[in-house]
Amino acid sequence: MALHTLGDLTVPIDVQVRYRQRVEQQGNGNLLTQRVIRDVGHYAFTSAEMTSAFDDLVDWVEYGNRPRGDDLLDAHAYRGPSAGCASTVNTASAENRVDLPTRLRLQAAYPACPSS
Repeated sequence: MALHTLGDLTVPIDVQVRYRQRVEQQGNGNLLTQRVIRDVGHYAFTSAEMTSAFDDLVDWVEYGNRPRGDDLLDAHAYRGPSAGCASTVNTASAENRVDLPTRLRLQAAYPACPSS
């Protein structure tokens, strides 16, 4: 399970794209799930995003339920208007690395997520 913020300038999203390509070339694509998160910081995940990913990882290992992820071989997964919408959870928490008002201000640069 790999999480990556869309606007990470320390480790750009292209690193995750190349990682996916290499895993696929080795025939191990079924062993990797990647999720993109709408934020601009490096490792700027909310505790809700990390908890969800960890819970899904445990469920995958324990029960074989592969978690939902983003297809980083499809540029729309990380460049399209809904990139990161499925995995981004803007829940305020004292454990978040970035306070929620700052995060929401930075996310305003992204197109609005489609309503579900």
